[in-house]
Amino acid sequence: MMGRPLERNAFSAARHAKFRADVGVVFKEERQSRGLSMRLLEYQSGLMGATISNIERGSAGLTLENVLCLSEALGISDTVLPEIVDLWRASETVEASHEQK
Repeated sequence: MMGRPLERNAFSAARHAKFRADVGVVFKEERQSRGLSMRLLEYQSGLMGATISNIERGSAGLTLENVLCLSEALGISDTVLPEIVDLWRASETVEASHEQK
């Protein structure tokens, strides 16, 4: 009985890491498709360059506030937020199927 929560926590950590990475790819692709440098996005979003870099790499910094700042700066708030919700729901489906095993 003690092993079950640990397995779930380990999978949840992996789920969150994949989710962060997937969201980071969305923002990086959007930034690059607009020809924006990190420096310019830093200026437009009000976020530090290190934070943007961490988000794009999926390593850290993914908060709702940061997502909103980036999506507003990129002009994609109407499209990126539903995409992020879809990514989260997809990761929930994977986690649920893992828990049933």
